[in-house]
Amino acid sequence: MDKYLLTVVIPTYNRAETLRTTLSFVIPQVLAHKDEVHIYISDNASTDNTKEVVKEIMSENPDVITYFCQEKNLTASPNFNDAVHRVNSEYVYLLSDDDIIVPECISFMLKCIKENVDIDYFYVNQYVASEEMDDVMLWHQNFGLSYLKIYETGGEMLQEHFDGPSCCSANLFKRELWVNASKYMKEDCPGYVWLSILLHGAVNVKTAYISYPMFVAKMPAVQRYSDNWPWYYVKGLCQLFQYLDEFHPGLYDAWIRHQQVESKRRFMMILCTMSRNKKLYRQRIADIKQHVKFPMARLVCNLSVSFLPHWFVMGPLYQVIRGCKVFELLKRKFK
Repeated sequence: MDKYLLTVVIPTYNRAETLRTTLSFVIPQVLAHKDEVHIYISDNASTDNTKEVVKEIMSENPDVITYFCQEKNLTASPNFNDAVHRVNSEYVYLLSDDDIIVPECISFMLKCIKENVDIDYFYVNQYVASEEMDDVMLWHQNFGLSYLKIYETGGEMLQEHFDGPSCCSANLFKRELWVNASKYMKEDCPGYVWLSILLHGAVNVKTAYISYPMFVAKMPAVQRYSDNWPWYYVKGLCQLFQYLDEFHPGLYDAWIRHQQVESKRRFMMILCTMSRNKKLYRQRIADIKQHVKFPMARLVCNLSVSFLPHWFVMGPLYQVIRGCKVFELLKRKFK
């Protein structure tokens, strides 16, 4: 594999047709810069027709894509890590196999990295849409570096943008940053082992936020990891920010405030979904509750894994929490 300035790394597993769609948006942009940009697909041992789809696309677009298929499924984070270590480029852009980049995305990324060589990590903003991408229209012919905000450290950036980097496609970075930070990989950050590498590398280096949405994150009606989402969102992310706090003091407390105070309704609604698999979450509840800091949220934790039926937790209890938004809006209006 030749040396490139930028590699678009696409980890994939059993999403042949969504990968085909994603590549249909990426390939034309890469072709415009094929001497500088390459695509690397890391197939995590798919059992569908991913290999055939990719080979077909590669035959139509020679020298644009490198395809690698794992001998066995490594799970997501090890596949990410393996891919970044295998590519040969100065920068890497991680792209989910079901997300869509906007027009001129690659050109703008090249502009950002060429004109900001001292920045090691870029957090890329996103537009969230339904899987069908209803009413999506993103394009601004004059978008440029005015959309770039620079931070002296990744810790400062995270305190303004806690949620964003946890999306795979929101990350553009120097490959060296990831490779050097691999020693910090934390296996006890479920769902975000890969992010533990990236954020440990970025926490104390110069970073930037690209505020223009550079990709569309498609949210399917049925999430592949929905049952594990409370585990990832509480244990995975809280544990990660607790580790990062050692390098940028105050990050963990700031994350807890963001997660459980500023977004408390969302947080408690996520806790309610543990009732889908009470047996599993009764085993996990001690690890989760060590990061749940507020009495009302701890109550919801207990109710979700108690003997209350799922229909009650996701029915009346969930709707009461959801309805609190009305009271919050009224309180603000008449304050």
